Amino acid sequence: MKNARSRSTVTLIGASAVTLIGASVRAAAQSAALAGLQVIGADQFGDRDCRAVCKDFVLLREPSDGHITFTARDFVAETLSQSSPWPPHLLVVGGFAQDCQTLDHAGFAASPELIQPAFLAQLASEVGMQFPTTFSADRQSRPHAPARTPDPPQPASTRWLWKDLSSSGGLDVRWANPPDAEIPFNNPAPRRSGHPVYQRWIAGKRFGVSYLSDGNTVVRLGTCRSLHTKKAAGPFVYSGSYGPVSLTAPQNRQLDQLGETLVANTQLSGLFGIDVIIDAQSKLWLLEINPRWTASSELIERDLIRRGVLRERESLIGAACKIHFPTLDPRLSLPSVADLNARIGQSVCHHPPLLKQVIFATRSGKLDCDALLRLCTDSITFHDIPSSETPIVAGHPLCSLIGSGDWRSSCPPWPDLRTVVRAAQAAVC
Repeated sequence: MKNARSRSTVTLIGASAVTLIGASVRAAAQSAALAGLQVIGADQFGDRDCRAVCKDFVLLREPSDGHITFTARDFVAETLSQSSPWPPHLLVVGGFAQDCQTLDHAGFAASPELIQPAFLAQLASEVGMQFPTTFSADRQSRPHAPARTPDPPQPASTRWLWKDLSSSGGLDVRWANPPDAEIPFNNPAPRRSGHPVYQRWIAGKRFGVSYLSDGNTVVRLGTCRSLHTKKAAGPFVYSGSYGPVSLTAPQNRQLDQLGETLVANTQLSGLFGIDVIIDAQSKLWLLEINPRWTASSELIERDLIRRGVLRERESLIGAACKIHFPTLDPRLSLPSVADLNARIGQSVCHHPPLLKQVIFATRSGKLDCDALLRLCTDSITFHDIPSSETPIVAGHPLCSLIGSGDWRSSCPPWPDLRTVVRAAQAAVC
């Protein structure tokens, strides 16, 4: 398999073209195509359904050896240097933020302060939310200065996490000893550049809230429940989402205020997500801000389509591109923040939540793609499908499943779902 195409073979198609880069761009690429955009994709997997929707594709990682031979930064720099009648419409949709943050471009112009605990603590305070006590995990910065005024003395049962704020998907989160313990943390992740911290663990349910902003106004698009699983030393590896889900009116008002305050303070624009925890007392805790398309965005988009909020040839990536790129083809019909705000206000959701589940391989080998696709039904489809030549590694993500059904009912169809998941895992041989 070819590592990456050369710069000369990746050309911008025109004013309706967008280049998407991320760890995996499949869902974002499908969203862009819905809006009539022509997509150049660049990610580390090159899944079948991603390549199928892209006009051109660049593989940033050779799956057979796991080494990045053509880095995200190299790709972005070369894309930005191309001569074309149109400025490059390049959008980072997941991962690589650190690699690209020093490059000046509208598609990844989020402020570095969005991951700073002091900023997050102040933002949470402004809207009446909580933020977990957080300390720097950099040994050179000891004694640990809290990122905010410490909470009252914690009971002996308080648990701590070690996490890298520049990472995503729960890949660099570990249980930790207290910050002042002799041993800094248990089961450490490999050391690398980033923003390591100790953070108090908050018991509760985790949610991802999706927003769209034009830098002045913002609309809350929906909220999904986040699902996690334990993988090796990682206790909170992302494993899926379901939603949109309903929260209480006071919680929704607080989340609206959170988005509005964030945008007022930072002029953040485009799609972004905010992760929160709701504890047993129904209090909201701010965890992190993701200034991009997120893992649950495709569920929100599917819901907005079935409710008629997004119309024919409209999508969330399309709406974000309209905000980021003024030179985008004006003939494209793309909704504004005001459009979506009005439509959501007039729309009532009568549909059950959607489910997205990451399926992890139980054995190594190659995937029988035909056997996997035969498992699709009217209510269950598979996505992020590797090619039949891609080596599958046990314990790693195999593909994802999106299902529709009343997951809120007292007797949801989990047994059938488990059967389908096992059958998908058995398609590796």
